[in-house]
Amino acid sequence: MDDKNNKFQFIDIEDITEESVENNIEIVSSPEKVKVDNVDTKENEVLEVREDTKEIVENHDEVNDIDISKRHHFSFEARIIVSVIAILILFVGACFLGLKVINHTTTKLVGYVENGDFTYQLCLKNATCEPENITYHGDDVNIIKMSFNYDANYEEKINYNKYYRVTSVISAYSNDGNLLYEKENDLVDRTNITDNDSKISINEIVVIDYSKYRNLVKNYEGGKTQAEVILYLEEDNETRKVASLVIPLTKDNFELTKYTTTKATRSAKVEVNVWD
Repeated sequence: MDDKNNKFQFIDIEDITEESVENNIEIVSSPEKVKVDNVDTKENEVLEVREDTKEIVENHDEVNDIDISKRHHFSFEARIIVSVIAILILFVGACFLGLKVINHTTTKLVGYVENGDFTYQLCLKNATCEPENITYHGDDVNIIKMSFNYDANYEEKINYNKYYRVTSVISAYSNDGNLLYEKENDLVDRTNITDNDSKISINEIVVIDYSKYRNLVKNYEGGKTQAEVILYLEEDNETRKVASLVIPLTKDNFELTKYTTTKATRSAKVEVNVWD
């Protein structure tokens, strides 16, 4: 109680002086001054924080402005169109790869015209050569020179793969036409011709030793004997004669028989890829 009472002491009016009043005023006002000073300090700190925050916000806005300026805006319709185009490209690519894996091919027919012919010279033992299409005497004939020519013209360029050969076939027949003897000999070996073109051309020269062929059948008594010189062409598992010369062997006087192909129309099977 004494302490409390000490805080609330009564002062006589007589004891009040100007100095004591000032001291009391100073004591009372001192806390208020401290309080005000603290408030000012806090306000300054708040202002500084607000200034820093404002600067950060302004910097952030500047960054956003830069980022936004760099962005491109696509409408919903544009995104749909781009997606559809991408799907179509992927679908076409998948189809392309699928067909490539299958490697599908088909076959078509390409028409062409072919010619097979030859020229020949019949040379005698006295070294003279006779023209074509006359009658010859067997004992006088020495050799026969032949020049074969073949050409084909296609409707378009194709990849062709053919073979040809020139062969002599010596045959002997009975009086009733039955084959009694036959010997085959290749004068030009089987030769491959392959290319991508619309034309084919073949040229071959052969020499027939007529005296040798005649001696092979000179002791034969019976029907017809002959040697046939043939140009064969092989295509699509087919072998056919395109030109030949038939030479009698045991006749004293004889003529030569020609077989040729002139403007024959044919067709070839060609494999075509789906991409063509």
